[in-house]
Amino acid sequence: MSGRPTLAALAVALFGAGVAAQSAAPDRRMPYVAVHEPVFVPASTASFVQDGDFVIGVAKGRVAKAYHTLDLYQHGSVDDEMPDGPIEVTWCSTCGTGAVFRAEFKGRRLHFEYDSMVNANEVHKDVETGSRWQQSTGEAEYVRFGALGVVEKERAVDTKK
Repeated sequence: MSGRPTLAALAVALFGAGVAAQSAAPDRRMPYVAVHEPVFVPASTASFVQDGDFVIGVAKGRVAKAYHTLDLYQHGSVDDEMPDGPIEVTWCSTCGTGAVFRAEFKGRRLHFEYDSMVNANEVHKDVETGSRWQQSTGEAEYVRFGALGVVEKERAVDTKK
C-alpha cells in the first residue's frame, strides 16, 4: 500500500512534465493567416493544380485570376487587386463556400485576417478598423473609423460580390 501514493505522485509528475513539454514545443502547423501579396503563375505552368481541383475565378476586362481553394483552405483569404480596385477572395473550409468581395468601405482600403466562426461560417476582421465581417454575406455589424475609435452606427454591406 505504501507504494501506491508514490506511483500516483510519479504519474501526476510525469503527466505534468508531458504537458509542460507540449506547451513548450513549437507549433508546427501552418499559420492560418491571409495572403497579402499573392504570387501568380501562368496557367500553362500551374502543374500543381490537378483535374478536379476547385479554383475561384475572378475576371475584369483583360485580367483573369484563379485562386486555388487548397491554398485558400490554408489561409482563409487573399487580399488582391483587380483593375477596378481591391478585392478579398475568401474560402470557408468549414462550410465549403467561396466568395469575392470589394475590399474597401467608403473609399478606405481594407486588409483582412481570420477572426472567428459564427454559425459554422468564418468571420474575418479588417486590420484597419477592427470590424468583423461575415464571410458568407460580406456584412459587418459596424465599421470603426477615426483615431478615437468612433463607431459608425450603420450596417456595412459589400454590394459588389
